[in-house]
Amino acid sequence: MQFSVLRPGLPSTERHPVRICVRCFAITAEPVVATEGHESSGPVFSAYAC
Repeated sequence: MQFSVLRPGLPSTERHPVRICVRCFAITAEPVVATEGHESSGPVFSAYAC
């Protein structure tokens, strides 16, 4: 799941991706990849932490 957020102080047309933390479920604008999942029937997915 990917969201976008407008950051204060930046032009309103510039959007930055945000992710949900897999540990605390908070929305973070500075995500770090915590783990990657590999599915045999689909693409690799990433889980993010704040």
